[in-house]
Amino acid sequence: MRVSVLINSRLRRKGALKGIDKLTPEANVAYTEYKGHAIDIAKDFIPKSDFMIVIGGDGTFNEFMQVAGHLVDTGQRVPKVALISAGSANDFSRNISLAQNIEEALDWVNSSSRQVDFGRIKIRSQVKYFINIADFGLGAEVVKLINSNKRKLNPDLAFLWATSRAFFKYKPYTVKLKTSDFEREERVAAIAVANGKCFGSGLYIAPEASIDSGIFQLTTIGNLGRLDYLLNVLKLKKIKRLSHPKVRYENADWVEIEAIESRGELEADGEHFGFGKVRIEIVPKGLTIVAN
Repeated sequence: MRVSVLINSRLRRKGALKGIDKLTPEANVAYTEYKGHAIDIAKDFIPKSDFMIVIGGDGTFNEFMQVAGHLVDTGQRVPKVALISAGSANDFSRNISLAQNIEEALDWVNSSSRQVDFGRIKIRSQVKYFINIADFGLGAEVVKLINSNKRKLNPDLAFLWATSRAFFKYKPYTVKLKTSDFEREERVAAIAVANGKCFGSGLYIAPEASIDSGIFQLTTIGNLGRLDYLLNVLKLKKIKRLSHPKVRYENADWVEIEAIESRGELEADGEHFGFGKVRIEIVPKGLTIVAN
């Protein structure tokens, strides 16, 4: 079996490397050296691998998905993959029991796997991919602030700092929202298109989402007042729906979102993808991951 290992050089949990000495001399191993490097490594490793191990956080997984998603879309082979969480927020790992280190991934590869869905984003004539959650509106502003912040904060504090700062200058706007079941205009602060349940370092924005259901949970947060928003955001830690008249939960296998009066911005899995009219589609069971 040809094994390749992609490692984020800034990994937060060194225990994820346990078992690296069990790799054969033929195994491919590479550490990222710059933002976007995981994309280049994945392009190199995927064609010559039967099994890939990706070690990092949600951002590293997202870079891997840009390559894997394109290969799936073009009918090319993507090997079985172990995603080992060793980043800062690690929100995707809250959806599923992933291998904790290289040794465990090698032990599980032939006995424990699961086919999971991912999302396809079409924006400004580009196609992007995500495995956890895409967020249109306020969340994209939050991600921009987190990614530009040079202060070292733990993930929970960083998210709360960025959310509070973004919310006090952010203005909800009117969007056109369309799925196979409905079409409407409404004023919103944020729309989460969720394959997984959780984002923002442990906030369960879509508590009933499932990564192998073949459908997104769509969470729409309407025009909340600032105090109302801040009082409710931490309730998302409780892994249950918010009971609020301006918060709506729906399901969809695709959604189109267009901001009418401003530039609606998009982020997915902690990566900022810019602004524009967007169509987001589910790719059912497009990836096989090692999981218990």
